[in-house]
Amino acid sequence: MRAALRTFDAALPHLKKMRDVAEHVDDYAVDDGKDKSISRKSLEVASCDGETWHWLGFEMNAADAMSASVRLFKALKDCGPLISKSPTTTL
Repeated sequence: MRAALRTFDAALPHLKKMRDVAEHVDDYAVDDGKDKSISRKSLEVASCDGETWHWLGFEMNAADAMSASVRLFKALKDCGPLISKSPTTTL
């Protein structure tokens, strides 16, 4: 599972930051977000060409994100039988 998560994170290196800012956009809007490298001015500029989202100086391709998500889901699903047979499970 750890390897699958590392592969997913490597395929979408900026996803966590983009998600964190979107989740706490109200804090970032008043320059009170956790990540001080993101200013409220960064929130104002975004674009999407239908396939690729550009925001915070990063970009994320929707097709790439979908492919990485499908691979992660499959890998985690494949781990299910192994985990259910294990007497103790730790991540």
